[in-house]
Amino acid sequence: MLLFSNLMILMSFGLSYVWVLLRIVRQGRNAPTKSYSQDVLILGKELQDGKADDEFRRRLNRGAELYFKQGIQRLILLGGRTSPDGPSEAEVGRDVLLSLGVPDSVIVLEERSRHTLENLRNARDLLKQGYQKRIGLISSRYHLARSQSMAKGLGLRVELIAAETEANFSKPGALFMEAYLYHWYLVGHFMAHHMKDQSSIDQIS
Repeated sequence: MLLFSNLMILMSFGLSYVWVLLRIVRQGRNAPTKSYSQDVLILGKELQDGKADDEFRRRLNRGAELYFKQGIQRLILLGGRTSPDGPSEAEVGRDVLLSLGVPDSVIVLEERSRHTLENLRNARDLLKQGYQKRIGLISSRYHLARSQSMAKGLGLRVELIAAETEANFSKPGALFMEAYLYHWYLVGHFMAHHMKDQSSIDQIS
């Protein structure tokens, strides 16, 4: 699927990639910072020396703010271990939320996932597949478009919530890489269904 994705970029003279990039920016700029959901997912992020970096902390701070201001019932932290001997992303996130005053009874951990698709698939399993409510999803603004598409593919009805108060795409490297990964996912999703590749379909749905 990566090969198909790269071919699509080349055959469209980069226009398909630019379209995805613009979609990410538009989605990120328009994302709200409030939630009307009772349960909220917080996507993890790779730890730095076993600690949450500024980007991860912004996601956690948004979750804490929603709990105190809007009465969120559950904050579900998603993220496995960055290293075999280190803590999981979810575990570190819980410690940050506890330090912000969020009670442990509100926090739910999912510690098996290694990337966004696994984050969301395991969250679906945690919620049970019959879960019909719309669920909040907190992540960084540049990460929301791909997260929403993946969640939709898994049958999750998500309400996007931006971690940052204002849109500020100040890290072009991260933005361009996200567009590349999102393009890969979209092409893979289309090709899997077009070719009726059940093995690939099972991975993304």
